[in-house]
Amino acid sequence: DTVIGVDGGWPDASSAEHALAAVALTLGPGLVRMACTHLTRVGGPHVVLSLDLADPAARDLLPAGLAPVAAGTGSAAAQAAAAHRERRSGRLVRYPGQEHLTGVRTVAEIIATSAIERVVAVLAPPVAGAALVDTRSFVRPEWLDGLMTLRVAAAAGGLLAPFEVPDPTPCCADHGAGRAVRPAP
Repeated sequence: DTVIGVDGGWPDASSAEHALAAVALTLGPGLVRMACTHLTRVGGPHVVLSLDLADPAARDLLPAGLAPVAAGTGSAAAQAAAAHRERRSGRLVRYPGQEHLTGVRTVAEIIATSAIERVVAVLAPPVAGAALVDTRSFVRPEWLDGLMTLRVAAAAGGLLAPFEVPDPTPCCADHGAGRAVRPAP
């Protein structure tokens, strides 16, 4: 296994995911086994990637400006790679079995057909294997306590759904955004 960290200075997870898609195309099918996004404050708040590569030589094929960093450098990318390797943290955006997680699936199916090892409910009772999850075709588990964990929450129709939504409304989307804010009289 070769886990590397890559820091492209991405401002958000969506930008990092788009960069990952380009990297995966450049490297070719199957070379990026797993990939995580990591929010960091090292060098200012931004998102870095950790990549689990099927072939160590693939690190030399990364596009210019996305060279992996050496382990132990203390950089955000090195910290992300260590967290991924040790299964301490990271939001998984590419992992085995991900392609099977579309539509409504039982918890048991999610665990049986993907690398997800555990499903936990946020603000809800524990989930059983027969519980139904509306994946919304957007399933982003995370490393939690050494296990690839999918957090779910109650959803419409008695279903569960991944806690992270596909297109979240950015914080402060309806205020600020270049408009002057007037103090209350």
